[in-house]
Amino acid sequence: MKRTDAQATAAVAVGARPPDMPGAWATDAAASVLERSDVAQQQRETEQAAAARLTALVETEGRLWFDRVAAELRAAAAAFNTRVGRPAITVIQSPTGRLIMTAADRNAGSVAVQPLLTTGVGQFAPGAFVTVDKGGCANRIPYDFDVADDQLSMRTPGGSLGPEAFAQVAATSWMATLALGGR
Repeated sequence: MKRTDAQATAAVAVGARPPDMPGAWATDAAASVLERSDVAQQQRETEQAAAARLTALVETEGRLWFDRVAAELRAAAAAFNTRVGRPAITVIQSPTGRLIMTAADRNAGSVAVQPLLTTGVGQFAPGAFVTVDKGGCANRIPYDFDVADDQLSMRTPGGSLGPEAFAQVAATSWMATLALGGR
């Protein structure tokens, strides 16, 4: 049975389309394109808001975050030195914020944490470079900031870490390789 013009008009009015309407498939294609465009626009806006929040946190709390990393590295050095019974490790912080943990034995290498707090266009992503030098063989590892629970954290392969946990990740492997020379 063929639809009448009145039936076809009524079907179009309620959103259904008659199967014999030429080009009706284009309506579905257009709806799909518009939906994908809306989803993409929403994702862009969400990403832009997250990037703006990260930038604001880095600019207001980034230096303090690295001060906590420095405090943890100093505490680790003090604990290590106490355990071995002599000053084997020192930690210094440069005026630019760079942290360097070195051993009394200069051949043992070092750990350097270089904060990246510049958020301008064309800059590295905010975070840090950690350079672990084990007796002349250096490995430079980039890390970038993340926002977890509205706080800065450092993204690592094991998850997002706070400053104290990040300091531990940065220094543990190097500290474990130190030779104490018979104590």
